[in-house]
Amino acid sequence: MSGMRTALSFVLGLCLGGVAASIYRAAPSTSAPESVASSSALPAPPADSDFDCEGVRAALALESEMRLRLTEEVERLEDRLPEYADEPSLEPGPKPEAAASHVSDASAHSTAESEKPWFSDSDLLALGMDPREVERIRLRWEQYTMDKLYLADARARDEKPSKGARLRELMEIERAVREDLGEESYDALLWATGSRNRVVLTDVLETSPAAAAGIRKGDEVIRYAGRRVWRPKGLTSFTRTGKRGEIVELQVLRDGELLRFFLARGPLGVRPSRQKRPPLLGSP
Repeated sequence: MSGMRTALSFVLGLCLGGVAASIYRAAPSTSAPESVASSSALPAPPADSDFDCEGVRAALALESEMRLRLTEEVERLEDRLPEYADEPSLEPGPKPEAAASHVSDASAHSTAESEKPWFSDSDLLALGMDPREVERIRLRWEQYTMDKLYLADARARDEKPSKGARLRELMEIERAVREDLGEESYDALLWATGSRNRVVLTDVLETSPAAAAGIRKGDEVIRYAGRRVWRPKGLTSFTRTGKRGEIVELQVLRDGELLRFFLARGPLGVRPSRQKRPPLLGSP
């Protein structure tokens, strides 16, 4: 893009320079006293009949023609802008060795991602899932994915004027697939698509209600007050709903064992993180 702007500036300079030169040649060669020439005030137009009006008209006509040509040239160059969309940046960057390493790493990552299936049936079959259930999950996932694609298409076409309405519709799509599949199969869907499907506590405040109840760093949160937890924001939302201070059950997975803790609804004093873990088949 910087090369394109330089070219446009160059063309503009050439054309304006040509216009200025043409006007200079067409202007009358009347001489003015040195005192007037050196003055910052503009000289009064000559009062005699020798003033070359035709020359000025010719210069103005030439200027109009050059402006038209300039406009046409700019439009032509703007039409070619897409050709320069991938033009390398001339701004300072990493050293060649570092840049080459970065490109190599990015290429390897891109290749790995392209080779990974969008939905991996084999990952679910390896867990011992019934092939018919795997097929049901895949078909529901395809419908779910197309629903999100249609929503994104409508957003790009500005067919959804309200951002809040789009968000609610996306949440509805998510809720519908969870209800259709159930917790276990939805968990399997996330695993098969390489999505993060578990909320893990990366830290617990020592003086927090969670620590007092016996919850530890590394615990995987499964349910809060009977509701399955899929995202950190979901856990936070659950702690803020209902009656504050009421005793609720928090289920966590620790070393493969499901543990139950009871504590007052409200802030837990934990730092949750969304991570990828094997689905809970035959979930408790």
